[in-house]
Amino acid sequence: MALKLDMSKAYDRVEWSYVEAVLFKIGFDEHIVSLFMECMWSARYKIVHVGREFGDIVPERGLRQGVPLSSYLFLICMEGLSALIKKYENKGLIKGIKVARGAPPVSHLFFADDSYVYCRATRGEASQVMSLLSVFEKVSGQKINVEKSNVFFSQNVQQETKTEILQVTGFMEASASTQYLGLPNCIGRNKSAILGYLKDRVRNRIQSRNGKLLNKSGKEILLKTVSQSIPNYAMSVFLIPMEMCKEMEQMMCNFWWQSSTKKNKCIHWMSWGRMCKSKLFDGMRFRHLHEFNIALLGKQGWRLISHPDSLVARIYKARYYVEGGFLNAKLGINPSFIWRSLLAAQELLKQGLGCRVGNNEMVSIMNDPWLPDVENPYVVTNSEVLQNKKVSSLLCMNNQSWDLDLIRDIFDDRDAEIIMGIPLHVNELDKWYWRREKLGIYSVKSAYTIIQENNPYQDDYGDTGFWRRLWNLKVPPKVKTFIWKAATNCLPTKDLLRTKRVNVSEWCPLCNEAAESILHTLISCSFARACWSHLFVDINVNSQQSYLQWMITEMDGKTVDQRCMSIMLCWAIWKCRNDLVWKQKGMEVSEVVALTKVVLNQWRQAQDKNFDRTWGLLNSEDSDELWTVPMENKIKVNTDAAVFKPPTVMLLHLLPEIIKEKNLVDVAVETDCLVAVQAIRSTKQMLSYFGRLIDQCKELLREQASKCVVLRFVKRSANNLAHTLASSSYSIAEHSWEPDVVYPELIHVLENDLK
Repeated sequence: MALKLDMSKAYDRVEWSYVEAVLFKIGFDEHIVSLFMECMWSARYKIVHVGREFGDIVPERGLRQGVPLSSYLFLICMEGLSALIKKYENKGLIKGIKVARGAPPVSHLFFADDSYVYCRATRGEASQVMSLLSVFEKVSGQKINVEKSNVFFSQNVQQETKTEILQVTGFMEASASTQYLGLPNCIGRNKSAILGYLKDRVRNRIQSRNGKLLNKSGKEILLKTVSQSIPNYAMSVFLIPMEMCKEMEQMMCNFWWQSSTKKNKCIHWMSWGRMCKSKLFDGMRFRHLHEFNIALLGKQGWRLISHPDSLVARIYKARYYVEGGFLNAKLGINPSFIWRSLLAAQELLKQGLGCRVGNNEMVSIMNDPWLPDVENPYVVTNSEVLQNKKVSSLLCMNNQSWDLDLIRDIFDDRDAEIIMGIPLHVNELDKWYWRREKLGIYSVKSAYTIIQENNPYQDDYGDTGFWRRLWNLKVPPKVKTFIWKAATNCLPTKDLLRTKRVNVSEWCPLCNEAAESILHTLISCSFARACWSHLFVDINVNSQQSYLQWMITEMDGKTVDQRCMSIMLCWAIWKCRNDLVWKQKGMEVSEVVALTKVVLNQWRQAQDKNFDRTWGLLNSEDSDELWTVPMENKIKVNTDAAVFKPPTVMLLHLLPEIIKEKNLVDVAVETDCLVAVQAIRSTKQMLSYFGRLIDQCKELLREQASKCVVLRFVKRSANNLAHTLASSSYSIAEHSWEPDVVYPELIHVLENDLK
């Protein structure tokens, strides 16, 4: 059975003497403990009523909520309960549960004040649990809330035993709707009914907003940041039924296209699936909830693989994959809903995982993705000799280098070249890493991208760069969304409305000379032409073109400012058209052009011009744009690299060795490789081959710490000479410069830097 405990006023009841005793017991220094206690003793409260203050109120116990330190102190307090449960368990008074033979026993799970205690469903063990809880209440000041605490029984417990245990504990038996940490504890056959609260939350959040008060950009932000994020927490644990995902997507699609307060009265100009495509391929980058669900579940599978010694990994291994690992695990007999959910992400992990070889003892040559190749990390050579062999069999007798002759004889050219380029570190263990990230750590974003790549779609204009240029323009977001609607035939012009069986006149309301289409209204209409002439020069229009084709050809030769004014004018013409249709209010050509300029200028002025985005892991002295002379008695080394095969980090890896060899002091190393600088300064673990080089750089820089070696990031303009040396080495024999030769092509670069 499992007892779900609820602490009554958990933070307010903590006894200070108990906190102090636990801190000393854990091993904190006396000075540190005194600082912690001073933070608690110094608390003072006042009551403000009708403008008058009453106090000071001096507390004698409790932790202040909202203070960052309080959460950590409370966790330390719960360590006392954990130790007490382990003591009872070691004495044999209670016994934790096992999900399978060989699985570690679990006696309790804590998350702050939300606690579970597991034991056998007997009257004796229930009494022992209540006894240890009573001891904990006396020493800590905590109080178990009997009314909110529950007991979960397995299906094998008889009703008489349940009644006895409930009498001993005073708790209520948990119902099927009981939740823990916001998720349902029990999942039955009807998943849609149990997880239906997710659909209700999405509906309530959407209905709480009046769609008429938001433009398309506002709706986009609401859907992406609020509505689509509501089910994320549940989707990281459970595989949401496909029908429920489609229903939530349908609600969001209705909200996106709804243009009035009338429910279910809207035209869906584009399907949700097409809108989920990237913005670079005429989509809006909304999420496919089911596919994003798989990507979130992949993170849990990644944790089982990358942290095999964790409690949850050991439990699942003992229950579902005693032999082998998660990647070759099967569904098994009587699996749980969570295990079924995790297996849904198994194929995704197989596509994105790679194995970083170390001692090569666990990596299979033919079955594991161990080649550092983005396209295909598996060995393609088909040879019976390689079957059931480990990578360690490809090493020389001393296990310190590759057996080059053996590799050339067995593998084809592609495999041999990749294998011989893998750096060996036989003193390390083999590790899994995520091939789509430089650091080798799984990310939901890259996993979702893999899923999207598995569903290819054809786009006639995917390679033109039009969409990238459009979304990067510095214009109001609503204007870019308007252009997206026009370019994808989602603008409600009269010709398109008639295709949707809307009974309207087909004539253009601006000129009454031709049928209204997107291209006609915004470009070829006599009124629109007058606006374009007033703003720029005459434009060329081919009646056989679509609006998207016209935008692609017309904007290719324009400057950025001209592109901004072009799409702003299209938006202003459409606004003029709507005012005429719905408000019977016309505008002159000069007014439309003035509206174009005023709206754009006002929006640009409203932006925070002084905002300077701070790059992660960069210091104040980084990002120089011009090369500067080093300070007196200082040495400056500018470095860059041309990628033939080794990356830039390889050169940075050599610099500390050069500094050590020449015994240089006070050295400033400058590079324009932002990724390398950020990675060297980062404290994150990096599992990829790139991370291995970074670790070596860090170690070498630590060895040179006494020589004041500083690594700085600079812009390309401040690293011109090093960049020119590296890039020009392509055309030089052996890709190396003679140190004693003066090269004329470098003189002007050096002169510019010195200026």
